[in-house]
Amino acid sequence: MNLAKALNKEDGTYLLTAEGSLNYEDRWAYGYLVATGPVSLRELGPGLLFGVWTDPEGHRHFDKVRHVDARVDAVKLAQECGQQAIYDLMEKKVVFVE
Repeated sequence: MNLAKALNKEDGTYLLTAEGSLNYEDRWAYGYLVATGPVSLRELGPGLLFGVWTDPEGHRHFDKVRHVDARVDAVKLAQECGQQAIYDLMEKKVVFVE
């Protein structure tokens, strides 16, 4: 995978293919995306689903991501992983968790 290409991606969720390309993932119409932790170089491989996002200070983040159907499960997973928010795919918005 070309890390320079990953660094220049727009905010969103991507899948790393066996060929090393990054495909924008928009296959889910509902559910929630939950970041489970930062992506490490050792984890880079085919099938890796990760999110790219920019915080208000302009810092870029690359996190492993899981799709979860139910909001209650997404919130629980986010809390277990120390995340501040989940992404609601149907509403297309960030939902902060407590």
